[in-house]
Amino acid sequence: MMLSVQSVKKQAHILKTFLFEKNSNISHSSCLQAVAKINGYKDWNTMLALLTRNTENNEMSYDNNPKSYVHDVAEQLQELESYVYELARQVDHVQTKLNEHEPYILLQQGIDPWNSPD
Repeated sequence: MMLSVQSVKKQAHILKTFLFEKNSNISHSSCLQAVAKINGYKDWNTMLALLTRNTENNEMSYDNNPKSYVHDVAEQLQELESYVYELARQVDHVQTKLNEHEPYILLQQGIDPWNSPD
């Protein structure tokens, strides 16, 4: 599948929206990094440079085989969805651990978590 800078930015926006709905405060730049990793690039800057260069040097299109393009897009979306669900699962796990340890964190700060202040 031929990716474009605009399409990967859209993927990052979708990822950020999904994670925001899961109460995760992840930055757009972190989502761009995640989308780059999903697509097999080292990082966002590498992906951006290669996509920009490919767009300038070779305007490939799927006009001659639109079914292939649709299949590739569907496959990428499934991979992205799996990755997003894994990230959400990890966020939920971290939140659970924080909730479990909150009383002990409060104690470390000199706050009695079992007796609320009057």
